[in-house]
Amino acid sequence: MLVNVIEEPGTEMALRAALSSLCDLGTEGPHLIRLVAECEGVNALLAVVLESRSSSIRTAALRSLSTVCCITDTIRRFEQAGGLEILAELLTEETRPEAELSEAAAVLAQITAPWVEGNHNVRGLTESLPSIVHSLTRLVSNTRSDETLLLSAAALANLTFMEPQAVWPLLDCSTAGELLQSVKLRGPQASVFLQEQAATLLANMAAVPESRPYLAEQRAVVGLLCFLQIRHSPLQRAAEIAAAERVQQKSAIAISRLCSNPVVAAQVVELQGVSRLVKLCKDKRERNHSDGVLVACLAALRKIAANCGTGAVEELDALELVQPRLLDSFLLYSSRPESYV
Repeated sequence: MLVNVIEEPGTEMALRAALSSLCDLGTEGPHLIRLVAECEGVNALLAVVLESRSSSIRTAALRSLSTVCCITDTIRRFEQAGGLEILAELLTEETRPEAELSEAAAVLAQITAPWVEGNHNVRGLTESLPSIVHSLTRLVSNTRSDETLLLSAAALANLTFMEPQAVWPLLDCSTAGELLQSVKLRGPQASVFLQEQAATLLANMAAVPESRPYLAEQRAVVGLLCFLQIRHSPLQRAAEIAAAERVQQKSAIAISRLCSNPVVAAQVVELQGVSRLVKLCKDKRERNHSDGVLVACLAALRKIAANCGTGAVEELDALELVQPRLLDSFLLYSSRPESYV
């Protein structure tokens, strides 16, 4: 019924109501979303995006798409209907209202989300990467909207999970530097979720050795050390506390990878980063008892010690964190109560 109204709306009001209802339906669970796919709902929404003369209706259709494209069935329908090409073209049009571009970024973030089971690639993504990364980087640089920035950052971070080749257009567009600058401009108002996306992007880019000189030039390590300062609070929601842990873990992973370069490792020492890494290892409360954060910080400290010596760690009476074996250090400060013997 809803799909029929979207395909042949009697009035604009009816179309708006149907789009809103479909958006609500998308939160009711995968069984209903599969019905939307089977009834050609994805095709109908894409047709609205292409054909409607109203920006607010196109925006609503994109919002509905981002809601329903959360399982492989609907993502495959989106793919088969040429949805990725439509998104890529839409994002290149700078004259589009930002609300539309923001919702398009949300759809892209959704169809590339690493948590969608069985969704390992999207047809045509590789070919569209240069255009998409350029458009999202422009959004990151120009937007004053915190929501648009978060959605664009999430889309970019997700691209680095799904498509390893994304690193090359990211380097061409200086995306990491633009994102770090936008986060910096938000100051203390930058949400933990935005910091998580930025840390994720940097960690995934740093996994590619060719990207490390660029990240070092952008002084990404300064931003990462700022991200490491994040602390959870009992007043925060569970989602914010979990995100804070991920920020710490991803930041430490990125630092470890970047510290393969002795110059970057020396920067971390100079910026007192070793002190924060040691504290996160030794004080379980600082990392909300996360062993994932512990392992990432131990790896970073050992990479720094390998390139700069153990002096900075010894000054903090923390030599046990960098020798002898990683497993020994882990067991010493792990939050897990069970025996590993």
